[in-house]
Amino acid sequence: MGKPSNIEDWNFKSTNSKTYPAKTYSYDDGTHYEFMVIDNAVVQFTYNSEKYNNLHDESTKFTNMEDILSMFGITPSKNMKIEADTGVALRYSLLSDTIAEFWVVGINKTQKTFL
Repeated sequence: MGKPSNIEDWNFKSTNSKTYPAKTYSYDDGTHYEFMVIDNAVVQFTYNSEKYNNLHDESTKFTNMEDILSMFGITPSKNMKIEADTGVALRYSLLSDTIAEFWVVGINKTQKTFL
């Protein structure tokens, strides 16, 4: 991944109304990755395909819905829940001891792609 294209220090306000000093590391190499870090732990990861930023580029392809998590090296726990499934977006929670939440957006189930 290399050196981040941007590092931002800011204050994250959680749903419990507490504010935490956070740092976001952004990487751009066609695709876009962001890691939000609080207390030296990654608490949020954001991934956007090339198509997310330019509609003429490629979306990320997947084989089946169950494979999306493994594409990011995530082995789901027994407690994992699907919090939302809108048909074009999925939100998982309780993925593992170290990953609380994971979102997949811009899903096209027919073409087996996501943004």
